[in-house]
Amino acid sequence: MNSTSTAPRYCDWRIEIYNCENSAFWTIEVYFSLVSFTLLAFSGTFIFFYRYRYMWQGLFVDHAGIGIRPLPVDCLLLFFTIAGYLRAIHCLCLILDVYTAYWQREFVQEIAWTFLSYGAVTYLVGIIYTIPVSYTNGTAGIVSLGNGVAGDKKGSFNLTSHKLYIPTPKQLNIYMAIWCLWPSLIALPCAVFSGIEKDRNNYDIASRYTAAQYVADFIFDMSFAFIAAYYGLNFMVVLKGTIKSFEGSNATRIFSSSNGNNPTRKAFHRLKYTMAYLSGLALFSGPWWLVWGLAHQQLISSINNISIFLSISWYIAGAQPMIAVCQYVLAKRIYQKATGQTSTNSSNGSMAPMLSNITNPRSPITPKRASFQPAIIKIDNTVDIEMSLVGDNPLAQEATREITIAGSLSGSNKRMTTIFDESGKLCPTMEDNNSGQ
Repeated sequence: MNSTSTAPRYCDWRIEIYNCENSAFWTIEVYFSLVSFTLLAFSGTFIFFYRYRYMWQGLFVDHAGIGIRPLPVDCLLLFFTIAGYLRAIHCLCLILDVYTAYWQREFVQEIAWTFLSYGAVTYLVGIIYTIPVSYTNGTAGIVSLGNGVAGDKKGSFNLTSHKLYIPTPKQLNIYMAIWCLWPSLIALPCAVFSGIEKDRNNYDIASRYTAAQYVADFIFDMSFAFIAAYYGLNFMVVLKGTIKSFEGSNATRIFSSSNGNNPTRKAFHRLKYTMAYLSGLALFSGPWWLVWGLAHQQLISSINNISIFLSISWYIAGAQPMIAVCQYVLAKRIYQKATGQTSTNSSNGSMAPMLSNITNPRSPITPKRASFQPAIIKIDNTVDIEMSLVGDNPLAQEATREITIAGSLSGSNKRMTTIFDESGKLCPTMEDNNSGQ
């Protein structure tokens, strides 16, 4: 009796899940991914439209024509939400098996990661923009910021130097364009070309395109991870020192409500969690996608632990937790705003009673460059933490230290500006905060 044997068929679990070995496992992963991305897409839509209705200041701003700055929180939320919908659509198409060509599979799965890249890039560039040396003189440079280390019991501060390289706004725009075009013009086209060659049964050529696609993703992930870690860690050191410098002083009463809420500290934690996850995920995924790009043919030719591990990261343990963390910190802020936890204990929203409690606090951020005056710290409803250096602008000549607390403190549309002149005299003022700056 003659018997025939059929060789097992293995599939690329990124773009197909049926009629192959381990099909049941891939299908379960895709179902989980569909549910999770759908929930994240809907929740992201709700959070975004809430911010659009009550906290909107646009996606990009232009500071006096010297560079376009993405507002990090809203850009991150928008692009991550779009990516969530695209990932859910891809999973649904895999489950329903409605794709008619491999290039369609490759395009839809890769375009979702492209939008995730947009969100991460605009968030990072928006955060780097928060200490723009070139707002006044248009040049990049290394600035030295005080860490705000507490000094003696009388409240003086030992301001040690903390150096940080700041590009100009135009340079940041160039970096943002390169980062956004990299996946758009390299990784995405390579994915599509790979699918086209698979449709033509040219699997060797398709394999080369896939390798180029994931080598490009590796370069993107690693460059993003290291730059995000550099600025994220430096910003957190500076902001942590800023918080410590003001805690225990009378100025803290401005930053805290009666129940101990400190918006500066909350904004610090939002930045910490978001930046840590973005840089950490890129640092983790980059080397693995390099492995996938260079050895994907071997990995999909059998059921092995590496392939299973990468599929779990791809469908379950990668993007969803990152998006969930970002949405959680934003949803928590919305909840606190809706329940009045971010407002001060003043019954009419006025800050006048608190102004009388300030007794000449010192700024914890001091640039070392002689051409620059110390800093502005802003906390508003759109940009969680914004710091910028005051340079030789005539309007800033009289101010050596300025602290701005925006409407998120009082729940009103007023902004409190506290200016210290050269003699250390406190000059608090109140003004409308309608400019969105």
